[in-house]
Amino acid sequence: MLHLAPPLPPNYGEYTPDDVLPFRRAPNQTKIAHPIGSDYEYEFRTNSEGFRDVEHAREKAPGVLRILALGDSYTEGEGARFEDTYLYRLEQMLNARPGSARRVEIIKAGQARYWTDPERLLLEVIGVHYRPDLILVGFTPNDVTDTYIGWSYRYVRDGYLLTREAYELGPAGLWVYLHSHLGRLALRPYVQRRLQAGTRGDGKTMRWPEVFRPNGFHEPDWQAVEAQLEKMIDIARSIGAAIVLVHIPANDFRRSNATYAGERLTAFGRRHGVPVVDTLPALRAAATVERVYWERDIHCTAAGYSVIAETLYRALVEEHLVP
Repeated sequence: MLHLAPPLPPNYGEYTPDDVLPFRRAPNQTKIAHPIGSDYEYEFRTNSEGFRDVEHAREKAPGVLRILALGDSYTEGEGARFEDTYLYRLEQMLNARPGSARRVEIIKAGQARYWTDPERLLLEVIGVHYRPDLILVGFTPNDVTDTYIGWSYRYVRDGYLLTREAYELGPAGLWVYLHSHLGRLALRPYVQRRLQAGTRGDGKTMRWPEVFRPNGFHEPDWQAVEAQLEKMIDIARSIGAAIVLVHIPANDFRRSNATYAGERLTAFGRRHGVPVVDTLPALRAAATVERVYWERDIHCTAAGYSVIAETLYRALVEEHLVP
């Protein structure tokens, strides 16, 4: 417990600060992703925008139908190779349609640890310049709890994403946490107690089961999420783009009330005239024959992302959202 530990794996130190966004992936990085306790390992690359994607010119080529996809780590494709992410698969499927006259290009702008507030900002300050014809917004239930936590996870030091409480420990505190077993054991509960004491000023922490309960503890956070989605809808319409909301459930998708998130999002879409694609039923059906989420990680397997891609493909084609 007293000797120096191996440094924290570098795959956690991949963020960069931003003048407008709370944080973003560092651009032009290549790493081997293998989070502590995870079941998977793969190569991870970002482009010059910090997106897990190939390079795209801001100017749209003639005849191209451009889709901008926003979301968190599920939309980024955490847990799978780039070729197995749902956005890459969806792009390939759309371009393989028989008789399709227009090439489809998807700007894959998912950012791990994002929620609806920074996703709206990313759309506003970066996404609109790509002049998308269609905007996909990936929603996961943890967007609600991340909204509750708020912008406290906005500090970046040496590439690591820190809470305000951890950031205030200074460079020395970060060095101790990165290199010492004993330091981690001491600092983690200390920072956690400070973080909980500062949440909303009432000392209460987030309550995951309440996300799936009408008018529960997280109702104000649901309303804040919907307010950000309304702003995204307004931005999309101001640039002449269609917008589609996509519900991607968490890895506890089998829980009896997991349907609440998709149902609420669908009702929101109806009120605002926006299509909603709920991938929960398809993932539940697929889970009876194959593993769609990793056992020791919250993210989808390649099979799970394939289900999401196929569900989205059918919805976009049947609704004539992609000509």
